[in-house]
Amino acid sequence: MRVKKAGWWLATISALVCLLPFAGVIAGSLRYPGPLPVTLEQYGRALLQNMEFYTGFWNSLLNTALILLINIPVSLLAGYGFSQYRFPGRNALYWLYVVLMLLPFQAVVVPQYIVLQKTGLLGSRWAVILPCAFSTFTAFLLAQYMKGISRELLDAGRIDGLGEFALFWRLAAPLCRPAVTAAVVLVFFSNWSMVEQPVVFLDELSQFPLSVLLNRSSALFEGAAPACGILFSVLPILLYRFCYDDLVEGISLGCVK
Repeated sequence: MRVKKAGWWLATISALVCLLPFAGVIAGSLRYPGPLPVTLEQYGRALLQNMEFYTGFWNSLLNTALILLINIPVSLLAGYGFSQYRFPGRNALYWLYVVLMLLPFQAVVVPQYIVLQKTGLLGSRWAVILPCAFSTFTAFLLAQYMKGISRELLDAGRIDGLGEFALFWRLAAPLCRPAVTAAVVLVFFSNWSMVEQPVVFLDELSQFPLSVLLNRSSALFEGAAPACGILFSVLPILLYRFCYDDLVEGISLGCVK
């Protein structure tokens, strides 16, 4: 009983410590030079008087949406192939995916920079989108989850006359909803707040996502940077709130399998 109670207190204190920076930003967003100790003027300035906020928010939204539109279908197909088929070089390719997943951005930034420069994409939006869109983590997560799909079910589909792509689209993909939801949430979180890739691969301020603008150019937001940060956090919080069950199930079953 004492151990359980001590664990509860430790978890509570740890949670409060983690929430302190966010609470500080909220408190900062409710202050503005003037007679009132608490005011929403920062939010009004962010939403009604600051085009930089909308430019950065749009860049973040567009980049993340395009990354998801490419990454999730490609990862689904890759995960299905790794989990259901045996082909020459499968194990070597799979472990290459694992190695690439473990490499930090700093380890691959130079080769990525050279490739993007040679292809003429450096400085464009696609220099940020394409390297992130083909991230191997989601393929690994979905492959682990798809290993639990019953082979008897797929064999029954083949007996009923379904082709291989129909098996994937009509049987395997619908069964992977929790894993797909988890992948969408994790990819969204990772790319919504990206900083390093835009700083290295982009040149113009108008192309930067809001995560970079808030870090590099808070003066652009005319004293409303804390409010912009809070508004920038609303979408990830809502996504986490409404996808929590599928997120937990997708990650836990993917790891176990």
